[in-house]
Amino acid sequence: MEDLNVVDSINHAGTWLARNQELLLSYAVNIVAAIAILIVGMIVARVVSNTVNRLMLARKIDATVADFLSALVRYAVIAFTLIAALGR
Repeated sequence: MEDLNVVDSINHAGTWLARNQELLLSYAVNIVAAIAILIVGMIVARVVSNTVNRLMLARKIDATVADFLSALVRYAVIAFTLIAALGR
């Protein structure tokens, strides 16, 4: 009797997956796209932050100010990236 319930549950899960396959696939595509946006955004944030820091140090701006502003730029880019990924 218990084995029959397990088989019924497996069959029910299979039919549910068959009915909702298109929906699950569209969510999977959106999740993969959001992860890709996050990865690219993190790389861009690091590159822009390092560039800003190097430019400020080359212009003889205090290292503390340069570090602070480069971190501010990094977090701003990350914030925009998160908004873009969540909007996906």
